Amino acid sequence: YAQLGFRVMFTGEVGAGKHKLAQLYHHLCGRTGEFRKFDCSSLPENKHDGLVLLFGQEKTPRHPSRFDGGLIEKYQGGSIMLENVGALPEYAQQSLAYALHHKVYEPIGALHEKKMDVMFIATLNTNASDGQKLHPEFLHFIRNREISVPALRECTDDIIPLTEFFAGLIDKDKFL
Repeated sequence: YAQLGFRVMFTGEVGAGKHKLAQLYHHLCGRTGEFRKFDCSSLPENKHDGLVLLFGQEKTPRHPSRFDGGLIEKYQGGSIMLENVGALPEYAQQSLAYALHHKVYEPIGALHEKKMDVMFIATLNTNASDGQKLHPEFLHFIRNREISVPALRECTDDIIPLTEFFAGLIDKDKFL
């Protein structure tokens, strides 16, 4: 999926390793920019503030000194992991669906759209009861593929190899 540039959504319980898989996916995609985690539950409920955080704000005659590039501007060429995408407010889902579909975004106060070169990787907590209302259009554009990440208790054959791997990483001199 990474070589084809698919947008993926990792689903699983809290602590299943979705964040690490998203980082790995970013590297496998060959993105040259940075990887940034963004917790969707931290997006302001205030629509204006949330859109400024995502898309930025251009200088305007009313606010000539105000400029903020927003997440999309700051991470061009990179990836943004939308952590717990189920907590994303509806206004943000609609705006991001448009941006993902057309590969452009428009900062607040801008006169023209700008080209968007950001890979979005979404994660969804399957055991969370808050939020989880994803608009169908947004869901269509945020994920080309969904990858379910099982909890370790469902992969008991992996416990011993993982334990041996992590034990090998420990600096034994620190513990002697």
